[in-house]
Amino acid sequence: MRPCAQKLDTQTPCVKEAATAAINTLASLGYSAVIFGGLACSLYGAPRAPKDADILALPPSNEANTEDTEVLKNAIMRTDSTRFYTVRARDPGATYRVLYFRSDGHEPWKCKVDILLPGILHLPALPTARIVWIEGFPVIPFALLLLQKLQAYDDHRHSREQHKFTRSQQDEEDINKLLDIRERVLEVIQEHPWHDRAVFSEEFMTLSRKRVAEYARIFIETWLWRDLGFTI
Repeated sequence: MRPCAQKLDTQTPCVKEAATAAINTLASLGYSAVIFGGLACSLYGAPRAPKDADILALPPSNEANTEDTEVLKNAIMRTDSTRFYTVRARDPGATYRVLYFRSDGHEPWKCKVDILLPGILHLPALPTARIVWIEGFPVIPFALLLLQKLQAYDDHRHSREQHKFTRSQQDEEDINKLLDIRERVLEVIQEHPWHDRAVFSEEFMTLSRKRVAEYARIFIETWLWRDLGFTI
């Protein structure tokens, strides 16, 4: 089985198919879901082809979230065992397994699917009204995606693990490509959504303000971040 091809016109449909299958399986388990990460960047218009599907699973609002991601991944695998499976993480000390989706077509391929729950990486229990729909896919708000990418850049840049440190260069490119999407950036400038606590927790915003200030100093883009509503 081969991974999705590394060209935009072939890889992106693979990841979209994996995301669709994960979202539908989560729905059968009572969860709604929303896309973040590289696929969300692609759906908003960034040119890089996504490598995997990052899914935020949203538990039913009337129930306490007692699940963890491993329990949820196992439930997905049991529900659709033909197309979903897990493998051991590369880190020998890791206690989690990695979820993959495999196609059932004539040219089989596989795609990693990351399932996260609210609270992880400061991802919120996103209300339905805040979900953005693009090409039929539920996506996190553009402003949240931008700060999530900034968080990834900061985490990877300060990592002592070389493979994570190297990923900071891709995060930087993703941030800059998002900032080039003029229509979406203008929406954020007009709305200044940073006080919406249903999307941005106080802790996340405190960390984000520090990250924005540092990023703006490194890349000399203080004017743009000021327009977005940050004090540099």
